[in-house]
Amino acid sequence: MAADNRDAIVDAIVARMQAITKVNGYNTDVGGSVTRWRANEPAESACPTIDVRDPARSLAGEYTQTIRDYKLTIVVCGFAAAGSDTDGEMNLILEDILKAMLSGDVTFGGLAQDTVYAGDEKQLSQNNVKTGIAIVRFSVTYRKQ
Repeated sequence: MAADNRDAIVDAIVARMQAITKVNGYNTDVGGSVTRWRANEPAESACPTIDVRDPARSLAGEYTQTIRDYKLTIVVCGFAAAGSDTDGEMNLILEDILKAMLSGDVTFGGLAQDTVYAGDEKQLSQNNVKTGIAIVRFSVTYRKQ
């Protein structure tokens, strides 16, 4: 069986998030700080920042011994420092993430079959540092042969 595209898809998403800059027509420069599977919440001084995760995968229907279609859950977390307009900053980051993921090639150069927006939410962390967290979920369908 050929190699799975899962890691290559996540790498492509990280690269797309890194392109989020005002120079590239986005609302923020959050692309300057992008991680994959961050171990802990970022310090307030590290915000704004994005973390990309691929926590779940499921089969997308029937499959054979050699061909499998998967739905990969992608979670993109945007972190904003708590301040006078944390909610406004989270909204801008949310819009930038959506634009980066859904405008353009949703197959990531043929690695995937499709990318679908699956919802978002906002939270305020009260842990060691106070940060706003914008969480966006996507479902990426891809084939492994």
